[in-house]
Amino acid sequence: MIVHNNVNFRGIDLDNPDAELEQPKIGMWGRRHSYYLYVNEPEAYEDMMCDMTMYPYLEMIEEKAEQRYQELLEENIKRLKINPWMKTRNYEKWKKLYNQADDEAVQVLNKEILYTRQSLLLEDKKYAPKRWLKEYEERQELIRLHRSKRRSSAKSGVNRNAV
Repeated sequence: MIVHNNVNFRGIDLDNPDAELEQPKIGMWGRRHSYYLYVNEPEAYEDMMCDMTMYPYLEMIEEKAEQRYQELLEENIKRLKINPWMKTRNYEKWKKLYNQADDEAVQVLNKEILYTRQSLLLEDKKYAPKRWLKEYEERQELIRLHRSKRRSSAKSGVNRNAV
């Protein structure tokens, strides 16, 4: 039997077996990102499941994604000039525009948060697998080196285009 923080793998608190544990609040956005990790990043998925950081991480993704979705939807509704009166006057047009606003918000959300490896490296890096953090830091160091070389060559007056 695997025990972590006095909870066994079946989710039963060993000190108080009659108490029900709080279920993680993972909705549509968290499930979508979980599936992305399962298919595209199986090592990270497995690492997070073994470290027991998957559910807190998915709760964080769910919260951020829902917040961003609401922001995007409001922006799209304003941009497309959708108003409540439109729903009563011309339902078909309202439905079409609202679905368009919703689809655009979901597409942006998919690119920004759900179907990307970078979402693990958002503000809270405590859930990211250590090998990803190492790769990310190495990449950032290479970018800094490249920028400093470009700046130094620009200061010295070296013209790369001159032959």
